[in-house]
Amino acid sequence: MRITPIRREVLDILSKENKPISAKTIKEKFNLLADLSNIYRNLNTLELDRAIGSISFQGIKYYYYSENKNGHFMLCKSCGEIKSFHLCHEHSLQKQLEEQYEYKFTNHNLYFEGYCKVCKDKNYSEEIKKKKK
Repeated sequence: MRITPIRREVLDILSKENKPISAKTIKEKFNLLADLSNIYRNLNTLELDRAIGSISFQGIKYYYYSENKNGHFMLCKSCGEIKSFHLCHEHSLQKQLEEQYEYKFTNHNLYFEGYCKVCKDKNYSEEIKKKKK
């Protein structure tokens, strides 16, 4: 894969982020002249070449750069905040799954949905009220 100026800028933007971002957000941060369809094409090429990863939250595709190609994320179901985290048990879980199912994993994505600190009290109490009805 050839690294064009657009691909280089996409990689630069994603490498500076500490969480996955949408193509629209990438476009907003872009310094070069490129339309959204051009950005999507380049994101697709970078993803097919495994230079970046992606994950979908609530029907929207988000892109991220990770040195080890793995992604660990938390998504707030209320405000949409996305946070990245590093899980220290991932290697033992991967090894266990590889042995149990006779797989060899090359990468993984792990994400949890829930409520951030700001939203959890409000939304949690609303969900409990709905379940009691």
